[in-house]
Amino acid sequence: MATTQRVAIIGSGGAGKSTLAREVGERLSLPIIHLDQHFWNAHWTETPTPEWEERHKSLLERERWVMDGNYGGTMDARIAMADTVIFLDMPRLFCIYRVLKRWYTYRNTTRPDMAPDNPEKLDANFFRCIWDHPKTRRPLILERLKRLEGKTVIHLKNPHQVGTFLKSLPAQNLQASAEREVYAEAEYRLLAKRTPLSEQKGVIPFLEKEGGPLWVHKPTASPTGF
Repeated sequence: MATTQRVAIIGSGGAGKSTLAREVGERLSLPIIHLDQHFWNAHWTETPTPEWEERHKSLLERERWVMDGNYGGTMDARIAMADTVIFLDMPRLFCIYRVLKRWYTYRNTTRPDMAPDNPEKLDANFFRCIWDHPKTRRPLILERLKRLEGKTVIHLKNPHQVGTFLKSLPAQNLQASAEREVYAEAEYRLLAKRTPLSEQKGVIPFLEKEGGPLWVHKPTASPTGF
């Protein structure tokens, strides 16, 4: 990923997109853009669609970035501008656990990757979106990724894969991260049975680097192979 200039990170709520964006940005010296900081106004007020589309377009036109967020209405434009797309395809129980943990950590305050004056909250609709994501949004994302050409698509399906992927990136720009433990294997084992990397379908060695291999999904493969 030495020539990587624009990275789009997508996935379910609670998958760890913002955390991964910070990690990737630090390692590759890329400016970090959390879309939540640009979409939400104070007191959880959404930006009107026309204004949001213009704001999003302006962000995309920047020369270099790692950008996290789904926002399905603008996802196609974001993927089109990215040279690398990372799909965090985490188990939904893991995502729900992380959302609960995030709420407990930042309750009554605004988390670092959110716009100001938006204290962390629990929302039933948000949980419903996370729970339904594997059947509703995930298939659409896979179809998008299958059609891509000329881009690096990295499909990470559990925290162990995320940790291995991060080890494959340069470490000279690495800074201490208070949230790095979210990818600890011990935490993941509480929620899902770990499958050895050698047995995981759709994950292939792409580029051997010091510190471990980088896994990518070939965009031409069938989405059933994920």
